[in-house]
Amino acid sequence: MRWTATGAAALAVLVGVLVTGCGSGPSEQLNKTSNTDRQSFDVFLGDKVGVIDYAVNLVRNRCLADAGYPQNLQGMAGAPSVSFSYLKISAKSFGATSEDEARRLGFGLDAPAQPGRVVSFDPSYDKNLERCQGKAYDSLDSDTKRILNAYKDLGNLLFTEFGTAMERFIKDQIPDAAASLQRCLAEKGYRSTNEAAFLAEPDHRTFGVQFGDVEEGDEWEPQRIKGTVQLGPPVPMKRYIPTAEESKLAVAWFQCRRDIGLTSRLIQFAREAQAEIVVRHESQLLELGAEIERVARAAARLTGP
Repeated sequence: MRWTATGAAALAVLVGVLVTGCGSGPSEQLNKTSNTDRQSFDVFLGDKVGVIDYAVNLVRNRCLADAGYPQNLQGMAGAPSVSFSYLKISAKSFGATSEDEARRLGFGLDAPAQPGRVVSFDPSYDKNLERCQGKAYDSLDSDTKRILNAYKDLGNLLFTEFGTAMERFIKDQIPDAAASLQRCLAEKGYRSTNEAAFLAEPDHRTFGVQFGDVEEGDEWEPQRIKGTVQLGPPVPMKRYIPTAEESKLAVAWFQCRRDIGLTSRLIQFAREAQAEIVVRHESQLLELGAEIERVARAAARLTGP
């Protein structure tokens, strides 16, 4: 999840993640989903954005290959991905969801796999990239770029407002939650080295525990040769390896967070905040959503079998 640094840091220490990196509901017209995990931000069409982005990239990269630069086409993903997936809120958004997960990850996160980087030292490539990008947008709809950028701006606005709401909630909840968390951890044999500071901002890094790190891997660096375009290797997923003492503290932290009901309170408030935000931006979501649907249909036809 990605909101302002203050809110992210406060939430991270409260729920236990290393920072390394009640209003009325939405209208019936917007509230289309019917599954049991329905939430208001489901009205944001991140899957459609992913289809459009994939089609734009595919057309652009084919254009580049035709111009003698196949690297982007060779290195691109083979299928669309869902954009703005972090708008989907679940228990997983707020830290470990089981003792086994807390034990395996400690307070860290695995580094996800990444595609290979394309690095250019060729001015001709850069010019073709700009030309092909424009061609790709126009291949879907003459207004694709404006529609896509406006919808992405709306997605960023939804999450910015969500982050602000969560910051306020966390600020209100920290005193009560911190005291309960402190008592629970003490019962399990863990005492902060600065209990007064812990009550102001509970921090798992104040227990004198050594933390692990993401496993090492080779870092690719391009050769700086003028006139070349280079594709680096894909980067595999790298596991976070906690220390033994970190894992034990993480399990205790998870148990206490669960037992004091912190995660359930966060999820409940998050759902209420989403509903209020969707109501505020209902007209934009409907109008831009209809345009995104239209462009996504063109994108699917272009990339389909």
